[in-house]
Amino acid sequence: MDKKTLLENLCRIADGLVAFWGRDYEIAIHDLSRLESSLVHIAGEVTKRAPGAPATDFLINHLSRYGADAPDVRPYRAQGRHGEPLRGSLVYIKDDKGVPVFAMCINQNISRQMAAIAALEDQIRTAPAGDSRNDGTQETFAATSEETMEAIVRKVLQQFGKLPTELDREERIALIAQFDQHGAFRFKGMVEHIASIMGISKYTLYSYRKACRQGPANGPQDPELPS
Repeated sequence: MDKKTLLENLCRIADGLVAFWGRDYEIAIHDLSRLESSLVHIAGEVTKRAPGAPATDFLINHLSRYGADAPDVRPYRAQGRHGEPLRGSLVYIKDDKGVPVFAMCINQNISRQMAAIAALEDQIRTAPAGDSRNDGTQETFAATSEETMEAIVRKVLQQFGKLPTELDREERIALIAQFDQHGAFRFKGMVEHIASIMGISKYTLYSYRKACRQGPANGPQDPELPS
């Protein structure tokens, strides 16, 4: 295919794609044999250029660096003349000998997309990790109190990381403290339920809760363990 026919086809492709994608897009076709006025066709108005404009510094630098072996450049960030954020992509069109003769540069003004992202982030913003208003917990929307109880138990045991039946006395007290902090004992029947999970009596659990409030140094001895 001769160069003129190739250019005509590229121009038609550029016009069709920009018409389909919309106003935020632009496709510029550069003739690499005349970098001082390389822009031979432009579809769209993102960069407000006209045919006869020179190649960009990015394109010249890329060609100087790689020469005939210049690879295509997939989406990269750029900036318009007035500071608008752009997203660009560069595709080289080569002749039968593999030499780049045209460059098809696709530019997208992403101002509206970034504004939309900012608006969405504002809608879903939560307190950052470490903030006293956000302890990183997940919320369970249960239909029954039993589901809430099980969610609390599951969450505490997962965070604790050890089987409740394999704990020593101090670890049991620490686990009971975790249940207390999560409000587990606000539900009727949770004392018996947690005691069963830990393999202890409810009276031992009561003594552990008392030890939590007194501190480990003053806590009562475990009535189920030999002294």
